[in-house]
Amino acid sequence: MPQSAPLPPKENGEASGEDFSGDVAAWLKEVGKRVRAGPARGEPEESAEALLDYLREVTGRPLRTRDDILDYFQALHREQIAAEQALSRRRRWRESVLLFLAVGAYLHYYYWDVSLEIVKLPQVVATVPAKHGQRVN
Repeated sequence: MPQSAPLPPKENGEASGEDFSGDVAAWLKEVGKRVRAGPARGEPEESAEALLDYLREVTGRPLRTRDDILDYFQALHREQIAAEQALSRRRRWRESVLLFLAVGAYLHYYYWDVSLEIVKLPQVVATVPAKHGQRVN
């Protein structure tokens, strides 16, 4: 694994009167000598034709022209949009059901709370004198 080159000096050195041009030049020279990351050693790069053959094999489609390749990627894009829309519909449905259940739970709680408050009210028993033989409803 190649060692990393030191970072270039900060540009704020100009305000202090220091000259970093030699350090920057050395840093650029060292970075320029680095080997570009490519395929692993001993593994040859594949040709464009080999990669195209592999793409044809994986997709199961004849990719002979630019239009075939464009059609394939447009189909992939349409499938991705359809999947995102389906996910959005499921999420909206799930959130609607959860909201409905939360509202139902709150109303159920409120109903029972009011019912219990009514039951806890003190009873008032009033005795009203009535004439003999007269019935009060």
